[in-house]
Amino acid sequence: MRVTEPQRFGGVTYDRNVHCEVIGHPFAAPADLPPDRLRALRAAFLSTMRDTEFLGEAHSLKIEIAPVDGASLERIVREVIATPPQVKARGKQMLQ
Repeated sequence: MRVTEPQRFGGVTYDRNVHCEVIGHPFAAPADLPPDRLRALRAAFLSTMRDTEFLGEAHSLKIEIAPVDGASLERIVREVIATPPQVKARGKQMLQ
């Protein structure tokens, strides 16, 4: 479902729908988490998201499971953080 059409601000296209739909309910870890632990957590998460027993339980509870891998989510978060100041200012105006 599209909430809004993509907008262009200062030469940058921002699609609010993609960011809101993909981020969902993320899990987070400390920024200084060692890389091997990060890989282990991401692998365990994806393994759980593919587990048939887990998926069956979620289905019986009418819970939609639509996981996004950690690398993709990290890329989206970095894009949001790097939002140009003029886009942030416009967003702030829109929320007031």
